Amino acid sequence: MMTAGSRESGAGRIVIIGSITAQLTGQGDAAYAATKAGVAHLSRQLAREWVRQGINLNVVQPGYIRTELVGNWFDSEGGKAQIASWHRRRIMDIDALDDLVLYLASDASAQITGSVFTVDDGQSL
Repeated sequence: MMTAGSRESGAGRIVIIGSITAQLTGQGDAAYAATKAGVAHLSRQLAREWVRQGINLNVVQPGYIRTELVGNWFDSEGGKAQIASWHRRRIMDIDALDDLVLYLASDASAQITGSVFTVDDGQSL
C-alpha cells in the first residue's frame, strides 16, 4: 500500500477479523483467547504506526457465526444449549459481517482507524 502511494491518496484500508473471545473468559480456550486479544492490540498498534502512511486499519471481532469451521456443533444438544444461553437465542448468519467490512474497506470510512468493532448480536453481553 505504501509503495502504491497510500500516503498521498489516503486510500489504504486494512480490516482484520478477530473474535469476541479477545474480550471474554472461558474454559479451556486460554491460548485462543490470548491470541485474539493479541490480534486486537497488534492491530491498534499497527494503525498508529501506519496512520501517517495513509492506511486505516480496523478490527472486526465477530461472535459465533454458523460456518463450516463450527460444522454441526450448533445443531447438537450442546450447541443448542449455548445458543439458548445468549440473550437473543440465535446464531448469526455467515453474511453478518459483510456490511461493516465493506464500509471499513471503502472511502466512506476515511475517518476511522484504530477501532475495534464487536459484531456478536449481543452474545457477549
